[in-house]
Amino acid sequence: VYLIRNRYRLTYKEIRSRLELEKSKSLIELQKEEVEEKNEEIKSSIRYAKRIQDSLLPPDELMSELFHQNYFVYYKPKDIVSGDFYWAAPVTTTSEKAYQLSLAAVVDCTGHGVPGAFMSIVGSNFLKQSLTEKSVNNVAEALDFLNQKTISTLNQSSNTESKVRDGMDVALIALDYSKNKLYYSGANNAIYVFRKQTEETEIITLKATKQSIGSVSDIIQNYHLEIFDLQKGDTIYLFSDGYADQFGAIDNKKLNYKRFKAILTEAFDLPIHKQKAHIQSRFESWLGNAEQTDDVCVMGIKI
Repeated sequence: VYLIRNRYRLTYKEIRSRLELEKSKSLIELQKEEVEEKNEEIKSSIRYAKRIQDSLLPPDELMSELFHQNYFVYYKPKDIVSGDFYWAAPVTTTSEKAYQLSLAAVVDCTGHGVPGAFMSIVGSNFLKQSLTEKSVNNVAEALDFLNQKTISTLNQSSNTESKVRDGMDVALIALDYSKNKLYYSGANNAIYVFRKQTEETEIITLKATKQSIGSVSDIIQNYHLEIFDLQKGDTIYLFSDGYADQFGAIDNKKLNYKRFKAILTEAFDLPIHKQKAHIQSRFESWLGNAEQTDDVCVMGIKI
């Protein structure tokens, strides 16, 4: 069988080859449409998961009430959902002279995206549970409780190979505004207190216990409690490592903590409601057209 087309003769074998090629193209197009449809379904599910995750974050009204409107949060997930999250809650002491404390935390879960988001829900729920736990009487004991619950929940199997190695780095504080006291405990996450000293800015670092939440090491230590006397005008910064670890578009180097402190020093001189914009602008300038490396969360509270 011969087919004459555009002055060329095509054999039966050539016609069959062309038909198979067209069939393959159609199959590829069909598979592409199916993949795109599946991707859209997955993205739709993740976007809904983001709505759930966002609902766990403290509302602005609560944050304003707890911190007397003198706060900001710069929160920038790498993906749709985040492994970083921030948390805040009021708690009333059970002592004879009961008084209220304002709690805040910045938490960095292992990984980002969907795995990190699952861990963030675990962490948020256990932090909430710690508020009513009788064995928890300060922020260090709250981290001990969070650590124990995370280990027991994620590693119920006795099989060593199946143990989950993921965890959380946490900076947790309690503010007593009546006494100007700061209570801090950290799991690998330090915090900074910036203080104006005449013409210079003093940066006080409160160091964390070197142990992640969810640690499966043989020796598990208790978290350290730090009590710090605040002064009017002090600003407390809690943060994950995503800001300082961001690679820049120009020289592909990390921003690092030295530059991070310099940016916070610049922001510290601004009113608290303008600090977020400055920190965001400097981050985006450093990022340029590079890909964001990790989730970012920075919280500032001014006394």
